[in-house]
Amino acid sequence: MGYGHRDRRLVRLTARPAGAPLALLASLYLSQGLPYGFFVQALPVMLRESGRSLPEIGAASLLALPWMVERFVELFRVAAGGP
Repeated sequence: MGYGHRDRRLVRLTARPAGAPLALLASLYLSQGLPYGFFVQALPVMLRESGRSLPEIGAASLLALPWMVERFVELFRVAAGGP
């Protein structure tokens, strides 16, 4: 039928290295953690250096609310027996 060569090439092009899923997972965690680390560590320092008051800096911590909500949702999903 003539598909043998094409099939081998297709397999070769789509084959992934063994560490590819781990590298993808690590990059996803890094891309999620960088903004959170910025809001928690760098932003308060930058706001204080720009002369903002401590209550304003405290209110800026609400920017991290999506990450906190995500953790609670994950806890409840695991507790409920979800995936």
